[in-house]
Amino acid sequence: MRFMSIPRLMLLCICCCLASLAHADAVSSFSRTLSVDGTDYKVRGVVIDLHNTSISMKVGLADGRIGQTESLGGIAQRYGAVAAINGTFFDAYTKETLKNPDMALLTNGHFIFRSDLGTLLGFERDNTPHMGQVNVRLLGTLRQNGKVQSWYAYYINRVPSSASCITLFTHAWGEQVAPMGGSFVVVDHGKVSGFSDEAVTIPQDGYVIHFRGEGAQRALFRLGQQVDLTPQINAPEQGADTWKRVKEALGAGPRVLAQGVPVFDPSAEGFSDPKILERAGARSAAGYTADGKLFLITVSAVRVSALGPILKALGCVEGMNLDGGTSSGLWYRGKYLTTPGRQISNALLVLQ
Repeated sequence: MRFMSIPRLMLLCICCCLASLAHADAVSSFSRTLSVDGTDYKVRGVVIDLHNTSISMKVGLADGRIGQTESLGGIAQRYGAVAAINGTFFDAYTKETLKNPDMALLTNGHFIFRSDLGTLLGFERDNTPHMGQVNVRLLGTLRQNGKVQSWYAYYINRVPSSASCITLFTHAWGEQVAPMGGSFVVVDHGKVSGFSDEAVTIPQDGYVIHFRGEGAQRALFRLGQQVDLTPQINAPEQGADTWKRVKEALGAGPRVLAQGVPVFDPSAEGFSDPKILERAGARSAAGYTADGKLFLITVSAVRVSALGPILKALGCVEGMNLDGGTSSGLWYRGKYLTTPGRQISNALLVLQ
């Protein structure tokens, strides 16, 4: 039997300890009182070292699907997250079973929900963060027998709410799409494979297009046509190429900190609710520093306009408001730092 030498054994132990410390230091929690503009705020938060290679960011969906709701802790545990904060606004007060998100969602490099409202917070595969307003148009082509035609859609994975709309349904919706008062076109492996007015199964390598009204667009589709879909991204601040590199992103807002300066222009992002414009309440926010630290925080009894100065006091240079009120929640290593008052639609997760 061979024994490891004492010096070598000590070196191995030291290396293992250092690796464990680096792993642990990648995500930590804090609770502190910050005095900002003459007011004291109790801030609970989680800080993440985005440069640590043990970390990855993830958008988590309630029950793994768009339109569902679940507890923040339930979402976090199902994805195996070490930290989680509630994400985008959603139709929390509708009596319908399915509840649409209000802002854009992107996961695994693909948009799974489209919206022009608010600000988008995104992360590249190496966790490089980005924040800004992003507009996505859903444009495509149909090809058959040398003929090329253009088509478009309005939404992705959204319960139709108007008499005339075109909606894509992907596996982020689930396995099937129930009848919705219109007609379906099934696209499998890049080709039109079927039509239906009844419930349809979403192909493993495809999607379903739902038409309500929009007869002229629906009439373009023929069995066997090659179908292409290319989301067109408009991002004035960082440019489309930047957002094409983003792996995970969620929308919320309004933005409260830009290039180190507190900002507050909710109407420019499509917000008009007094809860956002002027009222104090429980709030969640996300911001990051110039050297790659991400802060996920909750604050009670605060106006959204005060979140910018609070995030700046923490050292952030970019920051945005997330869904708040009874949705506001923060989860860290198996327990709540801030407990939400209701189930939520989606969350920003930290995996390790």
